[in-house]
Amino acid sequence: MCIDYRGLNELTAKNGYPIPRIQDLLDIVGQARYLSKIDLVAGYWQVRMAGEATPKTAFNTIWGKYEWKAMPFGLCNAPATFQTLMNETLRPYLGKSVVVYLDDILVYSRTLEEHYTHLEEVLQCLREQKLFAKPKKCVFVTKELEFCGHVIGDGKVHAVTMKLDVIKEWPRPTNVN
Repeated sequence: MCIDYRGLNELTAKNGYPIPRIQDLLDIVGQARYLSKIDLVAGYWQVRMAGEATPKTAFNTIWGKYEWKAMPFGLCNAPATFQTLMNETLRPYLGKSVVVYLDDILVYSRTLEEHYTHLEEVLQCLREQKLFAKPKKCVFVTKELEFCGHVIGDGKVHAVTMKLDVIKEWPRPTNVN
């Protein structure tokens, strides 16, 4: 379902909560030996709307008028709200054993024993907040994985090769105008 919230967004006070820079997250996890990635199921839809906010999300269909009970896509503050939720949920572990970019959670550790402990801590936090992962998109206990368009592993970070190939094949400009 796609709803145009441009009108609402123009009237909405903007939430200035920062979305992390991907490079900063990669710098933090670059030297990890063990990695796991947890991807949440329909992340925004796991955020419950505050009661007073639901009428603002109302939309009409041929079957009637509806309001979202969960945060829909398209609201200008949705990314900041979601990042706030994730950072608050995982605050004790941020920068120590976990980094978060919206609905992508990366657990990192130096040793295998630490990694199992870190995973257990993160999964417990998600369970307490009733946040659910999408098993098919998760990767557990590996030495290399893809995160935010980069491959992390073996103490190195590099861009996904396929994405680099697309950039290399991009047509060169033929004029300066």
